[in-house]
Amino acid sequence: MSHLVNPDETGPRAGGCSDVMRSGPADADNADELLRGLPGMRAVMAAIRDLARLDVPVLIEGEPGTGVEFVAQEIHRLSPRSSGPFYTVSCAAMAEPTLRSQLWGYARGAFADTVEDRPGVFELAEGGTVFIEEVRDIPGSLQVLLARMLKTHAVTRLGESVPRHVNARLICATQYNLIQEAAEGRVALDLLYKIRVAQISVAPLRERRVDIPLLTAFHLRKSRLMPEKPIPGVSDEAMRLLLDYSWPGNLTELQSAIEFAALRCAGPALAPADLPAEIVSPGLTGPLSARPGQTEKDRYLAAMAAAKGNRTVAARLLGVSRATLYRRLKELKIGPAE
Repeated sequence: MSHLVNPDETGPRAGGCSDVMRSGPADADNADELLRGLPGMRAVMAAIRDLARLDVPVLIEGEPGTGVEFVAQEIHRLSPRSSGPFYTVSCAAMAEPTLRSQLWGYARGAFADTVEDRPGVFELAEGGTVFIEEVRDIPGSLQVLLARMLKTHAVTRLGESVPRHVNARLICATQYNLIQEAAEGRVALDLLYKIRVAQISVAPLRERRVDIPLLTAFHLRKSRLMPEKPIPGVSDEAMRLLLDYSWPGNLTELQSAIEFAALRCAGPALAPADLPAEIVSPGLTGPLSARPGQTEKDRYLAAMAAAKGNRTVAARLLGVSRATLYRRLKELKIGPAE
């Protein structure tokens, strides 16, 4: 049972935020409500509704920042288990004994300093859902135990020998191709076959650009650190840059970029100069370093070219103030034509 979601790359190519603010889910004050109503999430939401009522494991495929945890929470919210608990487990950088005790629990005396029994996540989530953020991060020996738990619906705490019945739904997420990971020995095939009974694939933001204006309007409204400051709009040029950028960090990066721009914005609308440099000049993530043999004039010319003539952005790329940039451009005899 597989739901692969790759919405068409369509949507507005320009326009101010003032129009977006009055339409659709951008009017919602709640981030979850916004995500539920995004055009690019319609196929995902349909898949969630289909799978939520089926009490089977689900594998969510998606890059970091695309909203995979939101998808897991929605499956739980719409399922018959919605009144039960929802636990999220992050396995990254966790030592195997620690992760095993967190998932399966332990008995008093299992470790030198343990003085009481402690249930694991699968026992605590009785009647609810356990969400594992990145299933590939689970150590190999625990993958085998997890596959067995899905078969027997039982866990054995560390320090005990008698299994305990558990009743929790498992939802896993991954950013990797697990078929390839299994072929290379990083994922146990037995576990893979059990966790991918149902699948939902969440497309990255670059494949659902239609959502960018709505997300931008939402985050502008949420970024009001100074209530007396009017909510800015978005200039056509700035929106074009937002729509053209590849967004490797997906929704998380977009939120950060809009908050960054909102703090810098001094006018009625976000301008290109307000946006992070990597959006204005993709591929440039920090100040330009001088190359061997490069003169200062060449470096300033390169920065002006990368910033497409925008002096505020060029100053940021060079790591200097705007006043310093203006002074050095004049001293180096670099004019607008260059």
